[in-house]
Amino acid sequence: MIIEKVSNQTYETYLYENLWKPAQMEMTGYTRPEFDKNLIAVGYENDDKVWGKPTDKEWDTVSPYWHLKGNGGILSTTEDLYKWHKCLLTEKVLSKDAKQKLYHPKLRAEESENSYYAYGWDVSKTNRNTTQVWHNGTNRILYADYLRFIDEKVTFIMLLIVTQFSSY
Repeated sequence: MIIEKVSNQTYETYLYENLWKPAQMEMTGYTRPEFDKNLIAVGYENDDKVWGKPTDKEWDTVSPYWHLKGNGGILSTTEDLYKWHKCLLTEKVLSKDAKQKLYHPKLRAEESENSYYAYGWDVSKTNRNTTQVWHNGTNRILYADYLRFIDEKVTFIMLLIVTQFSSY
């Protein structure tokens, strides 16, 4: 990975040192911190069959396989994600200019909508003409939704176990 070659650090160490630590996010990572296995969510399939924990799936002996590292697969808590929101209100990690680039629409998400994709965020205007950015993800068992109203400095964070999932 480019980050590892340039920084001479593992991907996770780089993320921790440059993003999570300045944001005081101590419960976010792949293998760091040493998560109490009892605190990791257990997912269930539609028939209430135990699906397991994210650390049971798609991991080699110590960390996620590469396809999970680039697209997500990071374990976190609502508290740490809220710390990330608070950090983005400051310039601890990103300058004002960098944040403007982060939230600036790059590609239209769908032709019929007024929603765009920026650097890792879906971006659109609210009916109040304020900016909202969000990102979500799911493996159809576990679901995360992170919605930020930038101008209002408000965020909504949802981490769910989904047993009945309809396509959206």
